[in-house]
Amino acid sequence: MSASVAAAKRPVPASPLEGPPGKKRAPQTGFPPLLGGWVLPPVDQEATFCGVVAALRAGGAFWNPKLRRGVEPELKIPGILTQECLEEGELLCRVPAGLHFSRQSCKKLMPEVFVACEQLPSAVPEKREEAADALCMALLLLGARARSAPQLWHCCADSLLGLAADFEENHPYIRALASEVQTVFRCVQDVLGAEEQALDQGNNDNSISNRNNNSHNNSNNNNNEHNNSNNNNNNKHNDNNNQHNSDNNDNNNSSDQSLDQGLYLLAWLCLLTRRFSGPEGSSLVPGVDFMNHSAAPNASSDWDEDSGGAVVVRALRPIRAGEEIFICYGSRSNPLLWRTHGFTLPASEEPSWSCTFSGQELVEAAQTESQEAGGETTATTTIATAQLLDLLDELRELPNVHLDSSHVTDELAGLLQVCSQGAAAASLGVQPAGLLRRLCVQRLALVPGPKAAAVGSCDASNALLREALKDPWCAADRLGAWWTARSGREASGGLAEENASRVCLSEYLCLQAHLQALATLGRETEEEGEQQQQQQQQQQEQQQEQQQQQEQQQQQQQDAEESPSSKQDDQALLATRTAGLRRELGLLQRAGLLGGWKH
Repeated sequence: MSASVAAAKRPVPASPLEGPPGKKRAPQTGFPPLLGGWVLPPVDQEATFCGVVAALRAGGAFWNPKLRRGVEPELKIPGILTQECLEEGELLCRVPAGLHFSRQSCKKLMPEVFVACEQLPSAVPEKREEAADALCMALLLLGARARSAPQLWHCCADSLLGLAADFEENHPYIRALASEVQTVFRCVQDVLGAEEQALDQGNNDNSISNRNNNSHNNSNNNNNEHNNSNNNNNNKHNDNNNQHNSDNNDNNNSSDQSLDQGLYLLAWLCLLTRRFSGPEGSSLVPGVDFMNHSAAPNASSDWDEDSGGAVVVRALRPIRAGEEIFICYGSRSNPLLWRTHGFTLPASEEPSWSCTFSGQELVEAAQTESQEAGGETTATTTIATAQLLDLLDELRELPNVHLDSSHVTDELAGLLQVCSQGAAAASLGVQPAGLLRRLCVQRLALVPGPKAAAVGSCDASNALLREALKDPWCAADRLGAWWTARSGREASGGLAEENASRVCLSEYLCLQAHLQALATLGRETEEEGEQQQQQQQQQQEQQQEQQQQQEQQQQQQQDAEESPSSKQDDQALLATRTAGLRRELGLLQRAGLLGGWKH
């Protein structure tokens, strides 16, 4: 049995941190320095990679000698390349579960951290364990700088510490997470004190901490006292020991001081971007996290449950020498890829479009819907106000609503269910479909361009969607400035602006796809009754399938007779990209979960 791996990795930056060790960096404004203000010596990426591979093999892992660290010229991002040809099915690496940085391994090494984090002020148990995960990673990074971690994690931490400059410059969560992590870090400061006491008492060689240094210092201090009282001839030797202890204590104090909210934020981002989602939780898998993502990978990454949870990577096809190894992190839109991993795909490779709304946006949209309903409520003003407040409280408790152009998401289904329960929402003028449409309209109102798209016109939506599908790169350039301004990021050109444009385009198309689906369903509802609509929809689906089959046959005949055409049937492509969403919204409508709306 094996389960597919959904990797979460941020590429290693080409230029590591620069500057002499031990000197302070100028702090950046808006968020804490990720290394606590300290500058590390430049990281030798090749040496770090070789160290990780050697430590993996020493720990019982398999790493194919045909693989090397390198940069593919077109991608320009460090990854894993082949030195020799690989056959289909050839084993590239196998990393046993015992070498993973996982919640299970952290609980075994530092159970006191998780016990203490149970006291953190959060109503969600998973959030408390995430805080403990990040604290364990921060201690790992801290221990690696003191050279007290095991060899494998020492090498891995060198690579992770090298991500700090790239995170500070490019990762979208660097500002969004800073305030949250700052709050959490204040709460875990007591945990740090408890952990240091526990580390002083432990002798586990596999600990990712300064246990060995602390024990060594205590031993030396005891030896010095014994020598001073019993053997005055060893004064010179004792002075040397005292100097050695003083140096070690200074190093420990510097490390402790460096474990601030900046390093904690770096640990959080490392786990966010580089962990693998597995059957028993997420893990950071050394070696495998060097591999980059592709929507069309040439290697598979699976969890081998029969061997205790080892991660196994194999070639999916013959791979030429010099070719880069790619695995798939999962079918994710550009907004999700960028916000999690810090990179995006070309628009032509994006599997679907997505957009996310916060709880505050839900509340504002519901208030606007209710206000525009005006005197249509059947209850008294006092009762209506109480009902509205209850509805708004329910909306605030919902998770962020994630929309996807390929289907109705669980979050959207939950929102529609809340708005369709009882008569209160309907009496307030807050219909499920109307609220969804309002959300899309309010977000699109921020987009410069034709305002016809923002009113949910089916024809306008079709035209704009087809335009974007025909030339997504042009559309991305046109919308990039809007997204950059809305997110508060300064346009700097290059990769950052390209990522922003791709994210903007995905959100824009997702909103238009939902407005188009709602407009189509709403028009059909006004024209016909429920029974006639169901029959018509079935007929339309059958006709659409027949039409698509005919078009495919015609296209095949044309391809056989003529040279390939660069033109594409935009309407057929649009229907294909949003067919699942329209079908599922139609099912919800027939179940009475969409209510009525005006357009």
